[in-house]
Amino acid sequence: RQSQGKMKDVPRLGEVVEANEETVMFLEPWEKTVATFEGERLNCLSRMWCVFELFHTVRAGNAFAILLPKDERARFIDALMENARAATDAFAKLRIENAKAFDPKDEAWIMKEVDASVGRREVNRVVIEASHAAVTELAVR
Repeated sequence: RQSQGKMKDVPRLGEVVEANEETVMFLEPWEKTVATFEGERLNCLSRMWCVFELFHTVRAGNAFAILLPKDERARFIDALMENARAATDAFAKLRIENAKAFDPKDEAWIMKEVDASVGRREVNRVVIEASHAAVTELAVR
């Protein structure tokens, strides 16, 4: 029964996100959007719903910000001091088709929506650019 209600609300995600002025994502660990080994701890941009939400945020012209807990922010700044491209390198691997959802039906629905609208390449471009801009802003705060 819960899944029936969810599937009724799912098509409204874009509408709901676009009605907000800003999307804020809490990333921990900041650089882990893609798993390199089984069971690795990943941030929210490894989840398909979050990538889809970020795409709708940008498409609506709304603000997007990334928040890091204090210890993650310190790791982030250390990484930038060691390699100025650390942040852009981390987000360059973002791909909606590599993101996961708990429910395979959700993954199929989202990919169908993406493919029927602007396509995966455009979603990936938008999400990567927005992520780069948000971490750049984070670095100068």
